[in-house]
Amino acid sequence: MIAVLPQGQAAPGSTLHTWSNHIFSSGQDDVAFLSALASSVRSKYGVAEVSLAGYSAGGMMSARVWCEAGGAYKAFVSVAGPMLSGAGTGATCTPLVPAPYFVLLGAKDTVLPVYNPRLPPSSPEQAAAGLTSGFLVAEWTRHSDRTRAVCGDTTQLSGAGTSAAGPTWSNCDDRIRYAVASNADHSIPSFEAAMGVRLVDTVAGFVD
Repeated sequence: MIAVLPQGQAAPGSTLHTWSNHIFSSGQDDVAFLSALASSVRSKYGVAEVSLAGYSAGGMMSARVWCEAGGAYKAFVSVAGPMLSGAGTGATCTPLVPAPYFVLLGAKDTVLPVYNPRLPPSSPEQAAAGLTSGFLVAEWTRHSDRTRAVCGDTTQLSGAGTSAAGPTWSNCDDRIRYAVASNADHSIPSFEAAMGVRLVDTVAGFVD
């Protein structure tokens, strides 16, 4: 496996390196950049399959590429980066290509709620299923939308697979996956501690 680590750019007048993911702006056309990067990796390294994974703002960017340029990559993974709207509002996209997509969120994340101040709390049923915060419920709704868009399936809260790490909903023959790490916050080390596995292995296990 070859890992290529692109760096988001800083918008003019800013020192914050980020991505144009509908929450932040790098001042660049990052969908075009990441699409071109996939082609470059295939050409330079002679590989047929390239997948895109991102963390936090990079995870949100991975989600945007899935929506707008899904054919550029084999599969997509987002860690601690909910899809598109950090406010949990707006319609979920219909992807141009129904590529596999996996999102992993931490139930104890204190960063994402900053971008979700108006989301309603979980219902008792949602909390019992492991969706203990509003941003987790918002992403569950998007997971349901993604599932319908990719394979026409209907999701059920009770359909999660359970483990010590937390619930995982897998649909469309596991091409569309949503997992919650019950004891993770926003940091990568917390995900690895909660799940008992390196995050790179979690990503590789999905895209392979």
